[in-house]
Amino acid sequence: MKASPVHPVLISDGKGQSSLEYLMTYSWALVIIVVAIAALVMLIDPSQIGESSCTGFSKFPIANFAITPGGINLKVANETSRTVSNVALAGSFNKGESATSQEYTGAQAIPANGQASVTIPSPQGPLTGAVTVDLNISYFDGDFIRTAKAVCKGAVS
Repeated sequence: MKASPVHPVLISDGKGQSSLEYLMTYSWALVIIVVAIAALVMLIDPSQIGESSCTGFSKFPIANFAITPGGINLKVANETSRTVSNVALAGSFNKGESATSQEYTGAQAIPANGQASVTIPSPQGPLTGAVTVDLNISYFDGDFIRTAKAVCKGAVS
């Protein structure tokens, strides 16, 4: 039998292997933490955290609103210091179908510095749980036809 040739073995101090093991161990721990946080976010509906709110409509601030099983009720203030005409309001519920206001369909006016009560029915049947309503308004201010957008979030009351 022939003896196998001896190969020189490089002897190292093991620092590279130790650092790689360290990085691998803590990388897996970090992956597990990220997955756990993502699972919690998916289980908790972010729209249920915090208060109900409406944002948008800088010229027509929403003074008050309520989301009901049948749709959304709004109090919209006209802060344009002009009477606006041809007012149309519409909304889509939870990124679904849109519906038009029952009171403001495109032929009505809101007086200068006045308030309007608006109801937009849900086109998808009764609403439940947390709801997001994307609102659109179009109006004629005496010079131009303008549009604006707003978003209302809240739970059905």
